Amino acid sequence: MLVQDLYYIKQIKSSDGIQAVIEINAAHPIFKGHFPGIPVLPGVCMIQIIKELIEIEEKISTTLKHSDMIKFLSMVNPELNNILDVDIKFKERTSDYIAYNAVIKNEATIIIKNSGQLHIN
Repeated sequence: MLVQDLYYIKQIKSSDGIQAVIEINAAHPIFKGHFPGIPVLPGVCMIQIIKELIEIEEKISTTLKHSDMIKFLSMVNPELNNILDVDIKFKERTSDYIAYNAVIKNEATIIIKNSGQLHIN
């Protein structure tokens, strides 16, 4: 898990989905290689953050079944914008899977839009 290492949860709540505020750890070693001198949060880490927030709030273990859509619209440089808002809406939930739509943004700037399905283990 990346939580408590790459990012920290500052606030989290759920209703028909999950709304969270997270803080990216700008000192994390991943930024030394991605990319030296111009740190960028890897896209795969953003997908993992969405997955982990669902698992934490729903108290379940999941596997990414598939992503219907992943749109990277902006980059996250943790030295400039390390506070992110994560909004996850559940489209469908069964005993086997959760279908979701998620948006990660910094203030008014949308970073990523993602929709997919997580298999509940």
